[in-house]
Amino acid sequence: MTGACRTRQGSALLAVLLALVVLGALGGALAHRAIAQGEAASGLARADAARAAADASVVAAWRGWDGVLRAADSVGLVERRTIAADSAVVELTTWHPSPRLWWISAQAWGATGPLGRPSSRAAALGLWLAVDVPMPVAAVTGAAAVTIQPAAHLDGPGGAGAGWTCPLRPLEAADLSASGSLAASTGSVTGPVRIGAGNVCTAWDTAWAALVARADVSLPVDTMLTPMPGTDSTRCAAGWGDPSRSSVAPCGRRFVVVHAAGSLTLSGGQAQGLFLVEGPLVLEAGVRVAGLVVARGPVTLRQGAELVGALIVVGPGAPVRIEDTSRLLGSGCAAGAALRGGTLLTELPVQGWYQLW
Repeated sequence: MTGACRTRQGSALLAVLLALVVLGALGGALAHRAIAQGEAASGLARADAARAAADASVVAAWRGWDGVLRAADSVGLVERRTIAADSAVVELTTWHPSPRLWWISAQAWGATGPLGRPSSRAAALGLWLAVDVPMPVAAVTGAAAVTIQPAAHLDGPGGAGAGWTCPLRPLEAADLSASGSLAASTGSVTGPVRIGAGNVCTAWDTAWAALVARADVSLPVDTMLTPMPGTDSTRCAAGWGDPSRSSVAPCGRRFVVVHAAGSLTLSGGQAQGLFLVEGPLVLEAGVRVAGLVVARGPVTLRQGAELVGALIVVGPGAPVRIEDTSRLLGSGCAAGAALRGGTLLTELPVQGWYQLW
């Protein structure tokens, strides 16, 4: 073989080796790029899973909002709990920074990637009481005469029975706060009486239009009905809630805001929430109502009716009568739940939902 041939063969071999080196480098680069893209895609998937877990936890906390539990929140309270989701671990925080404001936030950590980097996402929802009204300090607050018949009962702090006790400041200033007369010589009043209810009544009367605007149930003039919780298997489908506070009651967390354009008579049944009544209100025949009743006309409890919470009568000259074996049981917890469990508590205006990161 001549020297020229050997030179050509060496050059060809060198070219092949160079090509192999180049192809190897290209293959390595492509493999590295594929790994990086796979890691990026995996990271995005983990981030999406973390974001979905954070969002779902906030939504679930808002849907499961318990007005009775939240009525006990003191200003500044921060509660945290850890939730194990399918693809993430979530820390859920509820914060009550001011009397009318709550924050629900969730931070979720997704699965750890090959490089040891867990994905973290957070979301928050701001809630506020859309109408600013004072909490009553008495089981009955009115501007006219209050009459309690012999077998009837007006009970203040501690009289609400099982299921309606909570650390909220109780109705301790008075069982009855009225500017009119009290006729209860043969009935039962368990606590003190304070005369002078003008400030509370004026505040609620001033806020009346704003409260009515938040109502989710509107009744025509002269309504008579029997409210009952509407359940579908284990789900609360309709109705005005279940004040039994039973752990198995599907409607135990349902609170309504009801506006009656005229007179309202509730005969039997049960309901919980805020009730705004323009005309005379009659509770009779064993009905049980929990929450806060605000009326512009006279109010009568008879035939064993029971009201757990507070009654505010803003109409001048509108008397209150507790007749027969009826009971009015003062409960700051039930009254607070009416405000914090229904449509008065809503997402912050403009933008209530925030993606933190």
